[in-house]
Amino acid sequence: GNSEDDVNWLRYADVAVIVQDGHAGVDPRMLSKLPTAHVSQQPGRLGWSEAIVECVAELLNERAQAGTGNGPA
Repeated sequence: GNSEDDVNWLRYADVAVIVQDGHAGVDPRMLSKLPTAHVSQQPGRLGWSEAIVECVAELLNERAQAGTGNGPA
């Protein structure tokens, strides 16, 4: 999400992602309502891509550390 209008549905996501606005950054009200959300470093589609790559890498790392993964599924 990238606006306060997205907060309600982001609360239901397994991983909430706030994508920065290219001009305004991140709305502090969103951060206060979603303190555990992942915040992209890049705006727009680059930020969304960044967030997806980081989330997948984190999941693969967790699998590898648990000894359940032999690489990507």
